[in-house]
Amino acid sequence: MWGRCPARRRERGSPPAAAPLGRRRQERLVRIALGRALVEVAVLLLALAWLSAPAAAGPDLPPVSARPPLGPRPAVLWYPGFAREAALRAAWVSALDHERRYDYLKAAQIFELLIAQAPEEPHTYWRIARDYAWLAELSPALDVEMRARYGTLAMAWADRGLAIDTRCGECCFYKYAGMGRVAMAHGILSSMRWLKQISQTLDRCMQTPPAFVHEAWNPELGNFYYAAAAFYRMLPDSRMLEMSIGTRGDPHRSLELSRRAVALADQRVDYNVGLGASLLCVGRSDDREELVTEGRAVLQRVPGLRDRMPTDPLDRRAARRLLEQPERACGYSRDDWNDGGKPLAKRGE
Repeated sequence: MWGRCPARRRERGSPPAAAPLGRRRQERLVRIALGRALVEVAVLLLALAWLSAPAAAGPDLPPVSARPPLGPRPAVLWYPGFAREAALRAAWVSALDHERRYDYLKAAQIFELLIAQAPEEPHTYWRIARDYAWLAELSPALDVEMRARYGTLAMAWADRGLAIDTRCGECCFYKYAGMGRVAMAHGILSSMRWLKQISQTLDRCMQTPPAFVHEAWNPELGNFYYAAAAFYRMLPDSRMLEMSIGTRGDPHRSLELSRRAVALADQRVDYNVGLGASLLCVGRSDDREELVTEGRAVLQRVPGLRDRMPTDPLDRRAARRLLEQPERACGYSRDDWNDGGKPLAKRGE
C-alpha cells in the first residue's frame, strides 16, 4: 500500500487541498503505471497468440491388439547387484515382464519398491524414468496434462539417478526424453523456455551417452541417437532463433545421428523413418537429389521391417506420408503429423 502523504496545516473551515507530489515521486508513479500497462498488453498478446495457435495434439496409438506381439524373454537378463536375493530378483524379473507387455505403470511401481530396498542403484532410477517416458508417449494424444505429468515424472526419477551417479548416461537420456515430452505436450509457445535447457541436457548426454543394451535390436545408444536426431531436425536452423533462445536446429547433425542409430539396429522401424526424414530434409534444403533418392529408398523399405516397438504401426503410416509429402520432412514428429487436422492413426490407413 502507498504511504500517506504528510498532513499539511490549513486554516479552519477551508476545504482540504490535495498534497502536491514531488517530481521524483510523480516520475516513479508514471513508470509504475506504464510498466503495469505493458505487462497487461504482453499478457493480452500472449493470450491471443495462445488462442490462435493450434492445440498440441498428436495421433492416438493403435489399440493394444494392433501392437507388435510379444517376443520371447531374452535368454540372458541383466540383474543389478542387489538382486542376488531370490525375492528381489523375482521382483526385478516381474518388472521386466511388465515392460515387455507394455504395462509400464506396473513396472514402474515394482521398480519403486526395489528402490526402497536398494536406494543406491542408479539403474533402477533410469528404468523408472524410462517407464514414465513410455507412459507419456502412449497416453491419449489429446490428454496434454497426462502426457506432461508422465514426462515430469520421467525427469524427476532420472534426476534422482543422476544425483547418485553423475555419469549415468541412461539417466541423462531419459531426463532429456522427459523434458522433450513435457515441451511437446504443451506446444511450441509454452515450450520455448525449455528449448535451451533441453539443448544443454542433450549436450551433457553426448559427453556420457547411454550404453545399456536390452536386446540386439534395442540399444539405449540407438534410442538416444534417434531422439537427438529428431530434436536437431525439428528445430529450425535459424540464427535468429539461436539469438533469441540460445539454440538452433542442425539438419546435418540430425542426419549423422540418424545414420548412427540405423547402423546400431537397422531393422528398427522408427530408426529408419527418422533416417528417411533426415535424408529428405537435408537433400531438399541443400538441393542434393542423391540424398532425396536415398531417403525415399529408406522409407520404401519400412513395410518390409518387423514391428518391434508399440509405436511402429504409427511410424509406418508416417513413412507413407513422408513419401507423399517430402516437404514436411524437416518438421516431422510423431506428435504433430496430422492430415487435414485429423491424426493419421484415426484414419484407418
